[in-house]
Amino acid sequence: MLLSPVVDPTGAPLQTSDAKAGWRAAAPSPRTLATVLVLTVVVLALVGGHAWLTFQDHRTEFVRRAELHRRTTALLSDGPALTFLARAAVQTGHATLDAEYRERAHALEAALRELRALAGAADLGEIAYRIEQANRELTVVERRALELRRAGQAPAALALLDAPAYRQALEAFDAGVEAIADRLHDAGAAHLQRERRRTFLVLGASLLALPLLVAVWTAALGRALTYLRRHRKAEQALGESEQRYRALFESNPFPMWVYDPQTLAILGVNGAAVEHYGYTRQEFLGLTLRDLRAPADVQLLEQQIDRLGSAAAGVHAARHVTKDGRVLDVEVNGRAVEFGGRRVRLVTVHDVTQRKLLEEQFRQAQKMDAVGRLAGGVAHDFNNVLNVILGYAELTLRTLDEGDRRRRNLLEIRKAGEHAASLTRQLLAFGRGQVLQPRVLDLNMVVGEMERMVRRMIGEDIDLVTSLAPDLGRVKADPSQLGQVVLNLAVNARDAMPAGGKLTIETADVELDGRAQPALPGGRYVLLAVTDTGCGMAKSVQEHIFEPFFTTKEKDKGTGLGLATVYGIVKQSGGAIAVYSEVGAGTTFKIYLPRVEAAADVVPGGALPAEPAGGSETILLVEDDPAVRRLTHEVLTDAGYRVLEAPGGEDAITLVHGFPGRIDLLLTDVVMPRMNGRELARRLSEMRPGLPTLYMSGYAPGAIVHQGVLEAGLAFIAKPLRPADLTRKVREVLDASAARETVGSRAAEA
Repeated sequence: MLLSPVVDPTGAPLQTSDAKAGWRAAAPSPRTLATVLVLTVVVLALVGGHAWLTFQDHRTEFVRRAELHRRTTALLSDGPALTFLARAAVQTGHATLDAEYRERAHALEAALRELRALAGAADLGEIAYRIEQANRELTVVERRALELRRAGQAPAALALLDAPAYRQALEAFDAGVEAIADRLHDAGAAHLQRERRRTFLVLGASLLALPLLVAVWTAALGRALTYLRRHRKAEQALGESEQRYRALFESNPFPMWVYDPQTLAILGVNGAAVEHYGYTRQEFLGLTLRDLRAPADVQLLEQQIDRLGSAAAGVHAARHVTKDGRVLDVEVNGRAVEFGGRRVRLVTVHDVTQRKLLEEQFRQAQKMDAVGRLAGGVAHDFNNVLNVILGYAELTLRTLDEGDRRRRNLLEIRKAGEHAASLTRQLLAFGRGQVLQPRVLDLNMVVGEMERMVRRMIGEDIDLVTSLAPDLGRVKADPSQLGQVVLNLAVNARDAMPAGGKLTIETADVELDGRAQPALPGGRYVLLAVTDTGCGMAKSVQEHIFEPFFTTKEKDKGTGLGLATVYGIVKQSGGAIAVYSEVGAGTTFKIYLPRVEAAADVVPGGALPAEPAGGSETILLVEDDPAVRRLTHEVLTDAGYRVLEAPGGEDAITLVHGFPGRIDLLLTDVVMPRMNGRELARRLSEMRPGLPTLYMSGYAPGAIVHQGVLEAGLAFIAKPLRPADLTRKVREVLDASAARETVGSRAAEA
């Protein structure tokens, strides 16, 4: 569809059709009109009746062609306006634009029906039908795109408007309008030629009709006045059309400009382009397309111009540079128009920088989530193996004397197992599989408690500076995990400053609007920033730093889990982390945690755990891993407990059905085939009301944990289990259950 008249800043109209010139050529000049009037007087003197019919026929033909021309001119203005309006509605999602589009679409359909009726009388009905059919196809696509935009599927909606079928429909519409304009021009020229021949024939006969001179001149004068009135109205309508398109060009929310395809010089520009790119209008008119491209893309621009050639319309992606040096990812939609009598191109620019950024962040989040799931699954299986290694090493150590040389070997085995368990915990942290114990806390207190350890770890050649905001808002997180975050970031900063430097830890309250951190909703957050003056990181390194086992250090200098652990803890705590770095300019990690309006919890002191004590109660042990089950059975039996064991939930239910005695505790794994630990505890509590349950697992399962936080009132111990920790936790749960029974009995007696 060729664009209708638009004007440049100087006021020169952009003409896209020869309809206006053709219509004027078909109308007689004043000198020709005078000649025709004189000849008509003579002819009418001889054949008055015939001349009168000729006059009537000419007037009817003029009125019909003028009306058909007016309808065609309206199509030249209304069609592109509707196209631009549909695209604007899809891009912005404004309901006002959507409603205006529907109203104009109905009006255009009605205008096309009227045009077909007029065109049928001029043997142009088939062309008008093709125009109407093309408009129907365009309307279907545009309305479907608007429906997708209202459903939140903007990329899919834009894809519909850029599809080949849509462009073909646009071209069909353009072709139909141009065909009618050309036929009008040709018909007008032919009609004028016929009238001239008829005039010459009438000239001779009219010499005999001089008595009718006065009457003929009166009729001719009336005809001339009628022509002048209609001509004035046509000029007024054309001016209004140009004014509408001048307003459309200037008020369009997307940057638009006109350029010369030969020199690439910019000839006209709208206000949105001036605002978006930072140039004044005068500066813009002194630029070429090369000045708007990134230096590395100038050659690509030449290739795109060559491929475009003389095509009526085309869309391509590009990178533009604003006046202040910002690089924008854009989609450029160009079409051919006439400007000041020469062929140029009009382009509309859509800034897709933010959309591409969101797409890249979404892909990165998907990748990290997939790696996290894999890491969590591996850590869960590995924990069972470590549980057996560490458990049997601990039990065997208890049987050896201090002087036994085998004891040293077992201690090395236990040390290696504990190191492996530490790596497993880091994998779980990355995969958000840890069980958190969150508290409302002051982040400044966490940093303060870690400051001495950080100073000792980074060494004297690195200056540690803390800048903690007074009256800092509270966050809800696991204090030990936040301490691990600070420690890991400090270690990363130390390794980036081998020759010394400065490490800064800052806290602040911030307000996010959803644009600075698209992964977080807008609202109030607490910021923890860790900045170093080290070597910095390239963009290619930043894309992988949160992946487990990714490291730039030498072999045996790191596990590659430090930053992955930080990422997992922050995500599991409901926050987000961002990195800002340049090679040679240092690095800043910014962590955003949701702010809560509550007083800080009192963190219990670090009292030494009591020595593990045994007992004589009966414990039902349910564990699907045979090695872990045997080890746990042995540890509990050595502590004096009576142990009933089952490899799964259904076996446990069968065992309880057939066991008449008292069961004091259910000790169950959470993740098991066919029936998980939570479901087993629910069903056994119906059979044995009041039966306490102690859950054990190698990671944070969804059955008992929501978003990494253990459900209130549930007892849990994490794998791998050390014998002393297991017996201590079992005793703690049994004593708590006994205390509840005592309180309940006293309440019943009272």
